[in-house]
Amino acid sequence: MQQGGNERRAISIPEFARMFAISRDSAKRHAKSGALRTIRLGGRRLVPVSEVLRVEREGIIPQKPAVPDFKMAQAGDPESA
Repeated sequence: MQQGGNERRAISIPEFARMFAISRDSAKRHAKSGALRTIRLGGRRLVPVSEVLRVEREGIIPQKPAVPDFKMAQAGDPESA
């Protein structure tokens, strides 16, 4: 999850949908219902990486995520340094 040498801290709704093998509309519904926390940045709605980890850990989205194509950094995670 590198961008310009820095770890990304959020992903787009379409990226989230691909990771969890759901439609973009489903991901947007989860966000609208509050089940998926998002942030707004420059007119874009993004899913923080910490939220992706929470969703995966708590099983909020029933599908198992696809193999991620990036490393997710989390505060306190020694591997994210």
